[in-house]
Amino acid sequence: MHRNRELDPDASFVCVVTIAILCAGAAIFSPQIFQGNWQSFLSLGLPQSSSIATGDAGNLFKVADPKKDLGVRAICAAEGNCLADGTRTALSKGHIDPGNGVFNRGWCSDQGRGRNEAEADIKCLEYAQKWLEPNKDAIQHGNEVFINAVDLANQSSVKTGLADHYARAKLEGRSGVEAITHARVESFRRNGELSAGGLFKVCSNPRNQFAQRLRGMQPYSEQWRYHCIRQDQERRVKAINEVLNQ
Repeated sequence: MHRNRELDPDASFVCVVTIAILCAGAAIFSPQIFQGNWQSFLSLGLPQSSSIATGDAGNLFKVADPKKDLGVRAICAAEGNCLADGTRTALSKGHIDPGNGVFNRGWCSDQGRGRNEAEADIKCLEYAQKWLEPNKDAIQHGNEVFINAVDLANQSSVKTGLADHYARAKLEGRSGVEAITHARVESFRRNGELSAGGLFKVCSNPRNQFAQRLRGMQPYSEQWRYHCIRQDQERRVKAINEVLNQ
């Protein structure tokens, strides 16, 4: 007579745990759940850049004075309207935007929103504050990425999305200033193509140094577009980095 064999209690426990782990793994890595969710993937414990600490935006973009507000100073430096210590340059009082011909004033290059430098400074602060909440996902990557997200919104038509591009850049093995720069460039991509009309106008001007650096590249090719945008974005990223590392 054959007896029914009972499952060993320890073996039963191992079996249940194994099944649970497999189910959890299937849920985490399901394409439907994971697709496009780069932030969740990073939260699984992949290494992040040690040079950029977790951010706290509570004290950024509160005062319209580059000497008193780190966020304001960083964008002012990125615009060329301030030195890294917050001292104003002549550009803050007024200059013509080389991309669209608008007269700029203030720490953020206000695109004509203010009637003088003082009013432009206030308008700049109001405009920057408008993009804090839409870019709050960048804070998890640190103040440097967050400030770059706000700077990108201030200087271009790209208002959100830098955090996702930065996460992807890190997954590709980039880090620090290089990761932020590449992420900013990729943020200009629309329907698969890099698009930045104002910058392309600058890069098409043979008298401009941007155009001179692109010699040998086919105008408006993917390579040309990437490096045209990158020149401007890298300059801004380095200026912000210098402010934060003073």
